[in-house]
Amino acid sequence: MRTTGRLIDAYRKEGKAYAVFALDSDTGLAELRADELLDIKAEKHINKRSNTANGYMRALITEIAKAIESDPIEVYRECIRRAGVVKIFDGIEPSKVDAAIRLMSEPKDRGTGDFVEVLERGDKCTIAVYFGSSKYNSREFSRLLSEVVDEAKEVGVDVIPTTELERLKAQYGKVDYPK
Repeated sequence: MRTTGRLIDAYRKEGKAYAVFALDSDTGLAELRADELLDIKAEKHINKRSNTANGYMRALITEIAKAIESDPIEVYRECIRRAGVVKIFDGIEPSKVDAAIRLMSEPKDRGTGDFVEVLERGDKCTIAVYFGSSKYNSREFSRLLSEVVDEAKEVGVDVIPTTELERLKAQYGKVDYPK
């Protein structure tokens, strides 16, 4: 069973922690049995991004690449460098830098936006690990999409009207994967 919901109450009694949730769906609830050991994971809900907005972003990246005579992957990665999700790691052993680059280059669970850059080499190195939009929540994706739209305008690529862009952004919470 997997659903969304809200925490109603949490308390401790006789050394045990209790949590009461109001669930948005009861699908699968009937199969659960009292006193059955369950794996429980409760975390803050983050809306998934919209594939429609993702498709628009990819189309813009392709048009930007044509306009500046570049590779779409490089355009995408440059936008990620400027507005994407990045984690900086300092004090890395040089041998581990090469391992990180190899790991991020492997196709399993990696997209074109997942990459590592060495910012500083020496006895200890500093690296930046960038993550592609498939790993973003709607807030992070919105920031990246805005960067891509700004870049498109800058190089003379036509973009959709602001009202249509806002409609796409409003769909971030609605997952529209093909059925």
